[in-house]
Amino acid sequence: MIVLLPSPPDLTSKDILTFQKILKQSLNQFLKFSEMHIFFPNVKPSFFKNKIIFFEQDRIHIALEYKQKFLGMLVLKKYSPHKIKGLKTALPHLIHLILEKLALYKMSFLDKELNIYNYNYLKMFSQKIISAITSLDVFNPTSLNDNFYSSFDLILLKLVKPDKISPSLYTYIFNQLISLLKQKCSPWSIFTYSINTLAITLTNLSSKKSKLFLKNLWESVNTFNFSHPISKQPLSTQFALAMTSFPHHLKIKDLKEDAKYLFFDLQQKTLLALQKSEIFNEPFTYPKVIQCGGKITALLPLNRVKIDIGSTSGVTKGKRFLILSNSQLDSKIKGEIIIDKTYNRSSEGKLILPNAPYLTPSIHDRLKLSSQPDLEISNPTIWPEHELLKKAQELYNQKKQIGLVLIKHSEQSLNLDLEEKIKSILRPSYIQEISFSTFGLILTTLPEKIKKQCLKLEKHFWEQSKKHLYIGIAYLPLAQFKLTDLYLNAQKALEHAHYFSKRPFLALFDSTTLTISADKLFKLKNFYEAISEYQNALLLDPKNVLALNSLGVIYASLGELHTAKEMFIKTLNIDPKNEPALYNLGRTLDKLGEHQQAASCYLKCVTPHYKGYAYLWLGLNLEKQHNWSKAKQYYLKAQNLLPTNSQPDTFLANLYFQQNKNSKAIEYLHSALLKNSNDAWALNLLAKVYLQENKNLKIAESLARHSVSLKPEIPDFWETLKKIQQLNKTLVN
Repeated sequence: MIVLLPSPPDLTSKDILTFQKILKQSLNQFLKFSEMHIFFPNVKPSFFKNKIIFFEQDRIHIALEYKQKFLGMLVLKKYSPHKIKGLKTALPHLIHLILEKLALYKMSFLDKELNIYNYNYLKMFSQKIISAITSLDVFNPTSLNDNFYSSFDLILLKLVKPDKISPSLYTYIFNQLISLLKQKCSPWSIFTYSINTLAITLTNLSSKKSKLFLKNLWESVNTFNFSHPISKQPLSTQFALAMTSFPHHLKIKDLKEDAKYLFFDLQQKTLLALQKSEIFNEPFTYPKVIQCGGKITALLPLNRVKIDIGSTSGVTKGKRFLILSNSQLDSKIKGEIIIDKTYNRSSEGKLILPNAPYLTPSIHDRLKLSSQPDLEISNPTIWPEHELLKKAQELYNQKKQIGLVLIKHSEQSLNLDLEEKIKSILRPSYIQEISFSTFGLILTTLPEKIKKQCLKLEKHFWEQSKKHLYIGIAYLPLAQFKLTDLYLNAQKALEHAHYFSKRPFLALFDSTTLTISADKLFKLKNFYEAISEYQNALLLDPKNVLALNSLGVIYASLGELHTAKEMFIKTLNIDPKNEPALYNLGRTLDKLGEHQQAASCYLKCVTPHYKGYAYLWLGLNLEKQHNWSKAKQYYLKAQNLLPTNSQPDTFLANLYFQQNKNSKAIEYLHSALLKNSNDAWALNLLAKVYLQENKNLKIAESLARHSVSLKPEIPDFWETLKKIQQLNKTLVN
């Protein structure tokens, strides 16, 4: 096989300027001179005649011709004449070899497919510009501002998800993109950065102009119609775009490093911004990463969260972030985070004021840097409420009764007006702005009087501004609670206030407040913390049936069936018609083997939801006794009461499967999977039917795999999959 080496690319006049240092070094190896000047006349001067070298007494003129194209002219001064004597005839050939060398050198910097410079050239070019900027007399790292015009901007433009595009089409799109960029980015340089990313460099633009350039570039690439080369159909494309500016976006201490390190740092910051651009589908500068590029990655115990930006993005201890309800920067605020731990690429912080329950923070929520000043945190226990609690301690020691009120509104612009109204109406002993649009205050009157005053404030504020206030009130003395619980209790009361469907949105800390808090912990599967919270709720109100029933559900989940039974019975002693407790007691009695008592509970259920599920369990108990006919009746009743639920169909299918009526079982399983394609029990049962009939085994294996992926904790599902795989293996052999 013959492998042909690629021919060197054409040289241009611009290349002579770009590679003049290499040109000078190469010529100096055999022509000793001290000065070299480059000229670019439109045509080759006539004094050369048919030659490329013309000698004068103190200088040499060299015409640079490559592939029959005139590129420019060199003038070498202060050369050594005695060195030239033996080279005059060989000089034309030597100069041609030097130009060939330049062409090969250019090839190492050229992307041959796209015909633009590659990453190697970007690196060399960028380091050269950075060195030039840092060597300026006016360059002072400690006194830079946005008007420092000697700047260098690195822009990266990425074609997102290129794996969905064929390689040939990918190159075609990039050629279209480069044509567009050459129009929009002239006279700036364009480079290939990686297989799916281009780089653009800007020099000597103000911060304002470079941001405007980035914005216009984003609009251009996203409004351009990329089309298929043959069908001319529009191609679906998505881009990520990011920019970092040198020296403005780098740390002052790093600006003393060499150009190689500074370019590396510039790249890392731009790549970080590029990731955020891809996530949020909007252009990003490096400073924007900390301003609005963070996301919650984990919800941690004790009202803590983890976020995906860290010290490399400029996050430090004490930074405050607002949690947005969606990816739009003008969306509702869910709450606020204060950072107390930072790592390179992530940080952790405390959720200091969760907002409305329906706006509770969740994974992937976007963050926005708060306009409030950073909190000085030398110790993670020092939080905004620290001063509030310190003052509360002083007043409680004096008065022996105290109320802590949290007042929250939706617009930070109202803060000044609201603070004045709070002072005039409530006359608090102490007031403090806690966080975004939230005030904390201390009063030393009785709880009911505090509530009355707060209602007056809420009414006045609504009449004046038509804006809602959310108010949570906690107080001492109260049962087993201590001063250290006061602020957290006020937070829970504030969350309770958000549950009301109409104003006034005000809650005085009580048993219901704790039940709401416990429900939240239960949903997060923090079972033992939830138990403690429900028990505290019952200390305040022993007849709180919501707390009693929920305690029973948790104990049942933990396998404490006798304790769960006790909780449900206590609930029914207070409220005999409490349907959730009736149903839950029935399920618990079933698990304890007390089926007759369970049936008695089930039959007392009256609403379609609980009655429908009660019929399912009644039918299952009869099915276990092989009373097929009566079990079927209950399943059909459940099907009527739960028309969109797949479970009655799955139960009916299982009933027919046990009677070897597979065609009927398949009919009901198809019905179940139409209602819920992720019904793991239906998927597993259909796989069992196919296994028993020894047909559709590939489909059976797929169904069994799906059921295992949905419910990996069910041993029977794994057993079904194992049997099908063994049979498939036997058939292959």
